[in-house]
Amino acid sequence: MKLSKILKDLNDAFGTDFTEDDRVFLGRVKDNMLQNEDLLNKMEHNSKENVKAVFDKYFNQEMTKLLNSNLKLYKRIVENDKLKTKLKSDLFSLVYFEFNKRKKKTLREEEVK
Repeated sequence: MKLSKILKDLNDAFGTDFTEDDRVFLGRVKDNMLQNEDLLNKMEHNSKENVKAVFDKYFNQEMTKLLNSNLKLYKRIVENDKLKTKLKSDLFSLVYFEFNKRKKKTLREEEVK
């Protein structure tokens, strides 16, 4: 699932108007998560369900960063609990998918060596 699809689905379900700029910004949020060593370590050594159980912490850290740099987007997300829950769930799925894709690519590259 791509971030653009996630935002389209949110726009359709919640009547929001997330833009291309919002997609780019949330792409940075996703990338930040994929660079968070603590989160990467948890994904490496725990089941998907266990990681999802602690994902709130990482999502909330990124939302706090968002508050400081994009107040408008932050408000639109945190003021709607259902939207925030759906975005968090979809973002978790996307981060987990990309983590595993990178992991598989690294393993393939090591096999070639």
